[in-house]
Amino acid sequence: MVDLDALKSLPADKEVAIGVIDVRTTLVESPQQVAERIRKVLSVVRPERVCLTTDCGMKLAQGAQLVRQELGVRQLVDHGLSRGSFRYQ
Repeated sequence: MVDLDALKSLPADKEVAIGVIDVRTTLVESPQQVAERIRKVLSVVRPERVCLTTDCGMKLAQGAQLVRQELGVRQLVDHGLSRGSFRYQ
């Protein structure tokens, strides 16, 4: 949930799922911590366009970089998210 500015350009006909529970830790967030995360999202996106969920756990950028290096690929490229078409390049 670091880059909320990216949500400012969310197309008007789209909704967004936001992870407000960190699945990468064994610590349990307090209701106040979760509420603050929700408030941050709602400061950028209207409530009717927000679906709250757990964090998908894909923030492991350093780990992903190591695997990309091992596989000899540069990056994961979206070739049409709506079609679920991702390829490594």
